[in-house]
Amino acid sequence: MENIWRALSGQDPNPEDYTGIEFWSNPERSGWLTKQGDYIKTWRRRWFILKQGKLFWFKDSHNITPGSTPRGVIPVGTCLTVRGAEDLLNKPFAFELSTGEYTMYFVADTEKEKEEWINSIGRAIVQHSRSIHLFQMFLRNLQNTLVVESHLPNVKNIVSSRSNSGSLQVTGLAFDFFCVSMVDGAKELTLPSYIFLTSDVGLEDFVLYLPIREDRISTVFEFSDHELLIPSAISPVPACVLPSPLLNRNGGHATFLKLPQRFKDVNGIIINTFPELEPYAVLVI
Repeated sequence: MENIWRALSGQDPNPEDYTGIEFWSNPERSGWLTKQGDYIKTWRRRWFILKQGKLFWFKDSHNITPGSTPRGVIPVGTCLTVRGAEDLLNKPFAFELSTGEYTMYFVADTEKEKEEWINSIGRAIVQHSRSIHLFQMFLRNLQNTLVVESHLPNVKNIVSSRSNSGSLQVTGLAFDFFCVSMVDGAKELTLPSYIFLTSDVGLEDFVLYLPIREDRISTVFEFSDHELLIPSAISPVPACVLPSPLLNRNGGHATFLKLPQRFKDVNGIIINTFPELEPYAVLVI
């Protein structure tokens, strides 16, 4: 967090924050933004450059060379959200970038530029966030059906031994996301199968909503999507609160699109919830 703190307090960035990044060449995005100071709440116009997961700013746009020193550096991989902030600041074309502990405010020149900055920074968060690497491990496990299927003979042996011993009978199989391929194994064993969701009804409805949205829109979610009308949500849901991998068509988005079919193949879904917790979602589902 030291580099965030230096950016907020107006100190010159640590050279380690930008060593090895050629911010003077081929930026992912660059342009003028007006940034609010953290201590003295004044607004100053600065030239911003987004490159390799870092958001740099300079006093002007001229003569930025390898010898230039940024006035500030924000590692966007440590940030959680980027979203519009017009209502909060009462300023048109305003947006905020937040780490959860600190929030920084910016104003673009036009609505189009604001949306482009939100999308560019949002994609950088997805690409460079530390949490995304953990979720990618989850996705690999979800896609690796061979590991689960390799244990099917063991499951068959356990079910058979239970049936032959006269002890408690196995009447069905319940499994989570990591074991969705066990649906086919349950069919071979002529047993009903159930998915156990450790989350709530909202997640189930969202997963079922994904192919419907794909048929209608066929575009990946964007950070700048303001309102998603999800049936089980009583109010529109902003895209910026979705899990980051859903903003990547070749990663989480594509994987989550495959889940609804697995949901249809099972005999039932066990959900970790109760009606009083999410009454609207329970009624809708």
